[in-house]
Amino acid sequence: MNARRLLLLIAIASLALSAGVAILILLFGDFGETEGRILGTTFSISAASLLALPGAILLERGDRTIVSTVNVGLAAAAFVLALALLWIWQDGEALARLLGSTIAAAAAGTQVAALTLRLRTSDRESVRRAYLAACALAVVLAVMAIIAIWAEISSEGYYRVLGALAVLDLFLVVLQSLLRRLGGTGGTREVRIVVDDGDHDAVADAVQRLQAAGLRVRVER
Repeated sequence: MNARRLLLLIAIASLALSAGVAILILLFGDFGETEGRILGTTFSISAASLLALPGAILLERGDRTIVSTVNVGLAAAAFVLALALLWIWQDGEALARLLGSTIAAAAAGTQVAALTLRLRTSDRESVRRAYLAACALAVVLAVMAIIAIWAEISSEGYYRVLGALAVLDLFLVVLQSLLRRLGGTGGTREVRIVVDDGDHDAVADAVQRLQAAGLRVRVER
């Protein structure tokens, strides 16, 4: 089972468990601290799985190991901190701020990994510039969020700038897809693979790598 499928199954299972626990509490029980911690734990599992998904796919491909490792590591750190806050130090203000900071960094890491996952060797300079700008802006947003958490900034202007940069970041993410569709990539090349009875896992891996490089793959038997 590949990393992407495993993380998706974990996220689905934890969300299903959260829904089941919530239904049982609503129908038959009271909502106390223990139930809240259980719901928080299962939700944290789902959130961490989804945050780590782009990095896990990159790790599976053996591509951009620094980006993928940072993404997965930050998601895992956020999950561990969430568990600590839920089950050990419920009133830890510093821990809550650390968790918020880690979540902000993990969100930026997920965006960078997801955008990196979509990069193609055939992408033109306009797409790559939008990619670099979006990645840089994701880091800036994470830093600003972390500063706001620890410095307890109350300035309305600060959050206006933060919101404006978030909108700009979203625009740059969408812009990359639009540039690809409007000629942001070079001509798509097709690779034909003739498959005999053999190692189908190796063939699937080769197809995945070729598609990641922006090639159209046609498999024949």
